[in-house]
Amino acid sequence: MKTIAIFAEEHEFDADELRGFAGNWFPHMDCDQPLWAVLHAYRVMDENGIDEDDTEAFMEYLALQCWNVEYAGSSFDEAYERGQQWESLDDFAHDHLMETSELYQAVMNGCHGFTVDIDTVAFQCEYSITRSGYVFRSI
Repeated sequence: MKTIAIFAEEHEFDADELRGFAGNWFPHMDCDQPLWAVLHAYRVMDENGIDEDDTEAFMEYLALQCWNVEYAGSSFDEAYERGQQWESLDDFAHDHLMETSELYQAVMNGCHGFTVDIDTVAFQCEYSITRSGYVFRSI
């Protein structure tokens, strides 16, 4: 197996920065080859312009994608529902529908007396939530 220094040199990364990243994320990798996953996650984040502030969300998305780093890297921006972390998929569904629903807009504009019934089962088919509350749309 390649060392961190060799991997960093091959991909023109700063070896110390890569060691720090690996040291932080290696313990969280729940896969057969955690160092491989961490190193390639770092590479894919760089190649796809994934912001350092989104690292935790990306690493959790990577787990949802069964450690397929290439797919996770290319689909992250499209799948990631930015904005906040949610306590549950139900909370996300409620917030999402409240922001996009014409009914909600009518209520906000003074048409009172409406209620909104949210079918969270439908959201479970279209969205996934991670243990830290990041939501990703199925693509």
